[in-house]
Amino acid sequence: MPCHLEATGRNFDVDRFLKQTELKPYLVFRKGEPRFKHIRKDELMKYSGLRVNVSKAGFDNLGGQIQGAIRFLKKNKTALRKLSGFPGVKCVYLDFGYEWREAVAQFDYLPTELIRLAGLSGIGIEMSLYLPCAKKGRKKRI
Repeated sequence: MPCHLEATGRNFDVDRFLKQTELKPYLVFRKGEPRFKHIRKDELMKYSGLRVNVSKAGFDNLGGQIQGAIRFLKKNKTALRKLSGFPGVKCVYLDFGYEWREAVAQFDYLPTELIRLAGLSGIGIEMSLYLPCAKKGRKKRI
C-alpha cells in the first residue's frame, strides 16, 4: 500500500475507537489474534491497531502521495488528534511506500506543510523505500 496511516498500541481498544470515529480503516488487527491467519496461527499479535488509506497515488508517485497526505491531514485533523491521544495508542504514523529510482543516490523532500500538519496531529512519518518490480522487457537489477 503506497501511503497509509497506521496506529498501534498494546492496550489500544481499537473497537472502542472505531465506534467514535469517521475514519474507515482497510485493516484492523487486535492483540492476541494470529499474526498470519493463513500460514502460521501460532504467532500472535502483540498489539492492536488499524491502517487507513491516505492516498491513491502509486509507488512511483511520491509527490502525489504527499499531496494526498496533506489533503487527508487537513480533512481529518479532528479525528487524527483524537486517535493520537486515544488511551492505549502508542504510535501513529504516515507510511509513504515508494519506489527506488535506480540512481546512485536518491533524495526525497517532505514539504514543511506536511510535517507541520502531521506534527499538529501527533503523527510521525515513515519512508518505506522499495526496489522496483520487474517490468515487462526490463531486467531486474539489485
